[in-house]
Amino acid sequence: IDKTGTFDGSAPAAVLTKLVLNGQAISKITCGDKTLNSNTDYSWNGSQVTLNTPFTQTLDNGKYEIVYHFSDGTTDTFILTVINSAVTDDITVDNVTNFTSTNATDSSLTLAWDKNNKADGYTVEIYKGGKWNEIYSGADASCTAKDLRASSTYTFRIRAYKASGGTTYYSDYVRLAAKTAESSGVSNVTSFEKNLSDILRTYNRLGKE
Repeated sequence: IDKTGTFDGSAPAAVLTKLVLNGQAISKITCGDKTLNSNTDYSWNGSQVTLNTPFTQTLDNGKYEIVYHFSDGTTDTFILTVINSAVTDDITVDNVTNFTSTNATDSSLTLAWDKNNKADGYTVEIYKGGKWNEIYSGADASCTAKDLRASSTYTFRIRAYKASGGTTYYSDYVRLAAKTAESSGVSNVTSFEKNLSDILRTYNRLGKE
């Protein structure tokens, strides 16, 4: 089953998608932090979901992950590409390179990437609470994710964007998994246990002399 589709803003038409439901019902459909409205944004008939123009016409040019959430808790993803063939500008935004975590504390992660002089800026999202959440949008080549759990791995994604002629163009997403540091309390306990172990070994050695 093809899990990709294209919406052309210059010739608006509904986008049809097909799913393998395996007896499951669709509980909701999301695009980023937006939950689609079943009355206006899409319609569902059997294994076919139609993305309606009241939703697709609100999207800027670029690629979007349409996530189908099923009644058993599983998900499936459809990649929707939005274009406008009437726009003659052929603008391609290069993917972000060298996306990495440069510093980790027990509650934050600092992310950095190579600056692309042809892009206007970048958006960074974190997968948290069962959905993607934007934590940064701007022209800098670094940002910090805060309020994280200690010793936990988080998934981030970034894409570059460029505006031209009233349209915003996006690169593909680049993903990164990064882990926060242990909490200071855990480090202190580990240090205490090591010191205690050293003291006991010294005591036992002296007792045998």
